[in-house]
Amino acid sequence: MTTFYIGDIPSETLAVTPLRAGNLVELSPFTAATAVLRNEAGIAVTPAPSVTLDQANDDAKVTFGTASPFATAGLYSLQIIVTATGKRETLDAVQIVVQDPATGWHTLDSIRGEWTTGMPDDSIAYQLLEVAREQCATYGPRYEGLPPRRFRVAQAMQARNIFNASKTDPGQSQDGELFVIRPYPLDNFVKDILRPKRVLGVIG
Repeated sequence: MTTFYIGDIPSETLAVTPLRAGNLVELSPFTAATAVLRNEAGIAVTPAPSVTLDQANDDAKVTFGTASPFATAGLYSLQIIVTATGKRETLDAVQIVVQDPATGWHTLDSIRGEWTTGMPDDSIAYQLLEVAREQCATYGPRYEGLPPRRFRVAQAMQARNIFNASKTDPGQSQDGELFVIRPYPLDNFVKDILRPKRVLGVIG
């Protein structure tokens, strides 16, 4: 999993392990490769990254250009197609998380300091944070500018709640490879953080 921010221009070559349906693909029969980078809306980013095949290390080297390919936040999909005469295979897509630090909500970097044990991989954690953010923003009171600090606290707590509820899914495989984010309502503790109850004074 690779993580960037809006406007980033990757300076390093990205080495991608060639997988198809989770199985390693032998690159020796192939002579060329192309890549398609799509944003969360499924729109292909142009210009596309360039790809070279490294048969010695059995991976594909992806190089980005001099302009940022990350104009919007979300989960991007990088898909590589390897070809040769009479051969063509589309490899499994690699997910890239692109974040917007200007929202004032948690990013993967900020949540790591709080979610110190059992945090899932970046792709799942990003989706959990986004679902929790939307739930908290919908339930919480309106605000101007950046969200209040307590909103971030509630977001982190709700993300963990959703994750824990999803882990107990009876349909989950024993090896933990299957993970489906299940809807999980805000509990009273999270609601109280977002909308603190006011204590009214009693006149004796």
